[in-house]
Amino acid sequence: MSTTKKQDVKNAVDNGTEQLKDLFYTGVGMAALAKEKVDGLVEDLRKQGKLSKGDGERIVNDFVADTKKATEKFNKDVKNAVTEVLEKAAYATKKELDIIKARIEELEAKGKAAADKKAKEEAATEKKEEVKETVAKKAEKTVA
Repeated sequence: MSTTKKQDVKNAVDNGTEQLKDLFYTGVGMAALAKEKVDGLVEDLRKQGKLSKGDGERIVNDFVADTKKATEKFNKDVKNAVTEVLEKAAYATKKELDIIKARIEELEAKGKAAADKKAKEEAATEKKEEVKETVAKKAEKTVA
C-alpha cells in the first residue's frame, strides 16, 4: 500500500474514531437526559396518585436496565464495525504483530546460533591448519 493510501486510511480511521466518540458521548448524554425525564414523569404520576411508589421504582429500574442493555449492544456493534473496517484496511492486529515478533526473535536466535557454530568450526579448522603447518615445519627441520 502506498504511503499516500496508508495516510488516507489512517486519516479515515482517525476521523471515524472521533465520530464514534462523539456519537457515544451523545448517546450517554441522551440516556442521562431520558432518565431525568422518566424520573420526572414517574414523580408526577406518583403525585397525581396514578402510580404507586413501587411501580414507579420498577419503571425507572426497568428503564435503566434497558438503557444499559442498549448501551452494551451499541458498544458491541461499534467494536464489531471497527474491527471489520480495520480488517478490510489490512492492518495487523496486536496479536498478529506479537506472533510475527516472536517468530522473528526465534529466527534471529537460530541464525545467531548457526553463525556462532560456523565461527567455532572455522576457528577449529584454522587451528588445525596452524598445527599442521607447525608439525610440517618441525618435520622439515628434523629431516634437514
